[in-house]
Amino acid sequence: MLRSDLLPIRLTLRDNTLSVTTVTEEAEWTALCEASLQGQDSGADWVRENGEVIIGGDWLAGFGITDVEQLEITTAPGVLRLQRR
Repeated sequence: MLRSDLLPIRLTLRDNTLSVTTVTEEAEWTALCEASLQGQDSGADWVRENGEVIIGGDWLAGFGITDVEQLEITTAPGVLRLQRR
């Protein structure tokens, strides 16, 4: 269920890029939560109440990023991309 006080996000790992995009539709959020339990290439999370997005552990290690120098970050409205250099 979407909460008005938190921003739901989709995590997608594809072609050497981890994309983080906002989710605005209830049906999309429900489908994403179900799909994230089945696969390794997508996930669901929330932007924290203080505005933080925390991505770590299995996502970055599985992506081959173990050092900050390996990471390139780009942004656009509603999108954050983490890419391995």
